[in-house]
Amino acid sequence: MNKFKFIYKGAPVFAGRVLINLLSLPPQVITLDSSLGARVKFTRVNVTRDAVIFQTGERYVEIPKSEIKQACKNPRRVYALSQSELIPLSIAGSNGKYYQLTLFENCITPTIEISGIHMHRVVVDPLYVDAKSKIQALNPNPRSSVLEVCTGLGYTTYWLLRSQCKVVTIEKSKEVLELASWNPWSRHLEGVELILGDASEVLQHLPDNEFDFVVHDPPRIALSPELYTEDFYKELHRVMKRAGRLLHYVGEPKRKKGKHYHHIRSISNLLRNSGFSIIRYDPFSQSILAVCIKR
Repeated sequence: MNKFKFIYKGAPVFAGRVLINLLSLPPQVITLDSSLGARVKFTRVNVTRDAVIFQTGERYVEIPKSEIKQACKNPRRVYALSQSELIPLSIAGSNGKYYQLTLFENCITPTIEISGIHMHRVVVDPLYVDAKSKIQALNPNPRSSVLEVCTGLGYTTYWLLRSQCKVVTIEKSKEVLELASWNPWSRHLEGVELILGDASEVLQHLPDNEFDFVVHDPPRIALSPELYTEDFYKELHRVMKRAGRLLHYVGEPKRKKGKHYHHIRSISNLLRNSGFSIIRYDPFSQSILAVCIKR
């Protein structure tokens, strides 16, 4: 297994809408939170008639307003301050997918979009509502062992750590972890046991009866169908302890067509076939809760 050492970059990062707002300010010197509201980094900014000058430590980066206007057309996109420019936090993956960090207007924390599909419910805040609701529904015991499938930005990891759990988390995408390393709200991943790899393969190397709880938070089925199969669920069942609890985020991708209950029932049936007993569907976290049955 490939254990991944996560390192938070700690660079100044800004939401596009914050940079756009600077363009309309009269000349002045202000201090901006340059950590997307996490309040762990601040940058002194000198707004002049034609440019914006960012001061980080003893270094000054001057960027013409015309360049900021051209670069920051999307107010949701997140930008990092590099040596001499603002760079969008986006990556064209070798798999043909496009990854970017975005911050929706009604959210405190950002999400990742993969080829235009966002990885959190952005009608609510990704960290403080979406991820928190999942761990509240699971309600893990302190000091219990938890396997998390699909690390993403580490938002459910955050609440598991807050619950004093021992966490092992799996992420398939280097691109996702690269974007997470820029995100101030993901900096807690530095202290977590993180495995880089395809979860369907990584699980085969994990021992039987290892985990008290599992959080399975996959992308939608169209992006990762291998994470919704009976064979995969049987592997989750194998690595869990007897009476361990599973939270499986399923979302409601077909709600507008009235077919989301079929989606939930289909996954629930596969889980039953794999040795789980369904506890309930939690509509707030949009997750199935199940218990691992073993003889």
